[in-house]
Amino acid sequence: VSVGNLGNIVISTDNGTTWDNVISPTANTLYGVGF
Repeated sequence: VSVGNLGNIVISTDNGTTWDNVISPTANTLYGVGF
């Protein structure tokens, strides 16, 4: 999982070879992910 500008969230299910966008609940910049 990676996050960034304008609420971008992306996820990879193949160890980073490809990335898919995830719908974000915000347009604010995201600085981190907690699990």
